[in-house]
Amino acid sequence: MTTSELDPQFRPYVDWILAVARAYLGGATLTSTRRGFFHQARLYFTQASQVCAPGTSTHELGLAADLVVSAGSNSPHQAWLGAVWNRYCFNTWSPNDPVHFTSRRGCLKP
Repeated sequence: MTTSELDPQFRPYVDWILAVARAYLGGATLTSTRRGFFHQARLYFTQASQVCAPGTSTHELGLAADLVVSAGSNSPHQAWLGAVWNRYCFNTWSPNDPVHFTSRRGCLKP
């Protein structure tokens, strides 16, 4: 998976955080970028506790990426990368959804 499907204005931030992960943490795997409405709906109905309803996800706009550092999503390394994201990119990372790196907090209004 690559960052090519992300919004062109958001992509440099994700490319940068992936470079930080490579340089300091042994890398990270990009697991999700832009999602279509039906893919979002499938996730919503199977994992609703952490997934925005279809039509309200930043993933659908290409403004979010899910990534996991090589040490794992619940590792201190993932939390460190999230803190770097919050300080230098967007203050949107949360330990409640540690794989989610986005340009906006929460679900969008329908």
